[in-house]
Amino acid sequence: MKLRVRRIGIVMCMAMSFGVLINILALQGTKNAARAFNYIQDHNNNRMIVDRALNRLDSKINLMRSDAEELPGLVRAVQRELKENKYYGGKIDGNLSLHLRAAIMDYEAENQLPLTGEVSEEILRAILLGASLETRPVHKIQLSHKAQTVLKYVQKLLKQIKFGNLRNFGQLDVITVNAIQQFELEHQLPAKGRISYNLILKLEEVVKAKVIQQYASSK
Repeated sequence: MKLRVRRIGIVMCMAMSFGVLINILALQGTKNAARAFNYIQDHNNNRMIVDRALNRLDSKINLMRSDAEELPGLVRAVQRELKENKYYGGKIDGNLSLHLRAAIMDYEAENQLPLTGEVSEEILRAILLGASLETRPVHKIQLSHKAQTVLKYVQKLLKQIKFGNLRNFGQLDVITVNAIQQFELEHQLPAKGRISYNLILKLEEVVKAKVIQQYASSK
């Protein structure tokens, strides 16, 4: 019954469109009627384009909502496991912070995995079950875009307190590794020479103290 009503409605709409077109032909001549016909066609085409765009937008919004709902739970799980294994010392709050990314990179570096700093089911599985060092060796240091962002932050902090002659920001070169190790030794941290949660915390603490001291001495 609904399908029949819908068909009747479509036929009526078509009849009305042709009725309008016939009236235009009678009143304004063939040239203007052709313009009117083109206008009707353009209107219908634009309507179809808008409808398709809205459908794509709805799909993207639904996908974003599902990701947003699932991600905090995965982040909390990774935080919990990293904290249990002494890579992370922050809150279990589902927040994918720069400090958490540093903790993930610390785990990845220790287990010879590509440095991503990303929360994923793969990294959670690796922490829970143990990374397979035999099947996934990394002979050359690989950094994702997010991992490079964390590295650049560390390099900028090191530069502020004049540790190492850093030049290649975003690259974990020998100069950066030596600067990290030097800083770690000087501040009673294990000399890992890599990005870690404790490294960033200590760097931020030292840089903050230096800024306060400079501000106090300038008065």
